[in-house]
Amino acid sequence: MQTLLLQITDSDESYLSLILALAIAIIIFLIFRVVLLWYWEINKTIAYQKKRNEQQQSSPEELDYENKYRKGKSRASSKAKEL
Repeated sequence: MQTLLLQITDSDESYLSLILALAIAIIIFLIFRVVLLWYWEINKTIAYQKKRNEQQQSSPEELDYENKYRKGKSRASSKAKEL
């Protein structure tokens, strides 16, 4: 009976040590991840990409307005050249 209890206790300790080692590995990974993101400035790059995407989504409307304005302006300048 005592050997059975020792076997159960040993397996519980091995599971506990495995879980503890896994938790420590995850914490170390997260710390290194934050350091690498900071070092390579990936967070800033992502922020710039989001800003660019927002600008690109709003730009078709602005381009339509600019194209209409430029077309009208070019017609006026071509009429002035004809005179």
